[in-house]
Amino acid sequence: MDPARLYDVAKLFNSVRFTGNADVSRVIRMIREHFDAMPAAPEDAVGFARYCEEAGLAWILVATIRDLATRPGPFPRRQELPHGAYILSSPPASCRKFVVSHGLESEVHPSPGGGKMRQLAHALYAAGALDTDVVFFDFMSNTQEAKIGAAGKAAPEYFRYNGAQAPLAGRTVAERRAFDYAMWDMGRLYSFRECCVLVLPTLDGGSTFPGDAGDWGFENTRPYEKRGWCCSEFAIALANKRIVNLGDPAVQSVLHSRRWPKSVVEYADMMDESLPDETRIEFTHKGDRAVVKYNFFKMTMNKHSLLNFPNRPRRLRPF
Repeated sequence: MDPARLYDVAKLFNSVRFTGNADVSRVIRMIREHFDAMPAAPEDAVGFARYCEEAGLAWILVATIRDLATRPGPFPRRQELPHGAYILSSPPASCRKFVVSHGLESEVHPSPGGGKMRQLAHALYAAGALDTDVVFFDFMSNTQEAKIGAAGKAAPEYFRYNGAQAPLAGRTVAERRAFDYAMWDMGRLYSFRECCVLVLPTLDGGSTFPGDAGDWGFENTRPYEKRGWCCSEFAIALANKRIVNLGDPAVQSVLHSRRWPKSVVEYADMMDESLPDETRIEFTHKGDRAVVKYNFFKMTMNKHSLLNFPNRPRRLRPF
């Protein structure tokens, strides 16, 4: 089902066939009842808590972020985080919940030089975060596969700085299931009313990577505004007014880099693979395009506008 079709339910109903007026009325009544019972994702506190639990998210304490920002080198994966550094699953309502949107700088680590933690600590300070507040940062909040230390990605500095032993463990079966769930409904983090999104688009570059140039796999230099997941997160957060550092010069540059979508149709146009390279958005995995399109629809749809269609189509199309 293409979510774009649901942006004009009246048009959709005028394109289908029914056996009689009773069927039309019954289907429309069912749609109205189901849509009306659904809370919008930005307001859905129960759904958000369930998402955090099912995805097994680790919410990193701001105190942990500030500590990591003082250290040189790469910060740890979720699996190497010490106990007490995070809150598991759904954080208490008393915490401010910060969610980070950023681009990975290398194939196996988001910031081998550790600069992303310093950027994040600065953004948290500017936002008035307390040590007891919490942060979602994907590399540390979701479990990771054992890419670091694999052939061609030795990254010995990761092991040295984090006291880890090779070989690293990948995801267990249960962790893989939780991760897949997390990815499917990731948009909740960037739309929920209690989340404060921090956009960190700046890349420090390969010159900051410790060790040899090839230790971290390929360097990703693609700008934030041309990355698939980054654009998805930004578009959802912008549509829901969740970005708290929008006034930052680097974030303003992203904001003015393109026309950001207000509907799933505009979103699909933005993600068009046939666009020229200067505006084309790229994904590492092709299947992600469909996932993020549906995510945008779920997190930005206005059920009141979806319910604004006649009690019956303008004409009945019999078989």
